[in-house]
Amino acid sequence: TAPRPGQRIQAWICDVTKPSAIAATCDAIEAALGSPTILVNNVGGSGSVSASEIERVTDDLWESTVALNLGAMFRFSRRFVPGMK
Repeated sequence: TAPRPGQRIQAWICDVTKPSAIAATCDAIEAALGSPTILVNNVGGSGSVSASEIERVTDDLWESTVALNLGAMFRFSRRFVPGMK
């Protein structure tokens, strides 16, 4: 939906599997908007193999899936949550 009058909507592109990209994105968000007051960690995936085919999941795919699903959430939270306390 379109923003209502007075609303600001911005988006940032970030490779959330890379800590340096997360740090740069957090810097850009804080520069544009100040300290966030809410954080929605909404990223996830299982890679190129369905979870129902666990026997096909390689260690590399597992590590990249963990980095995507847990690492990104942790790094964004670690950066922004202290300012929300």
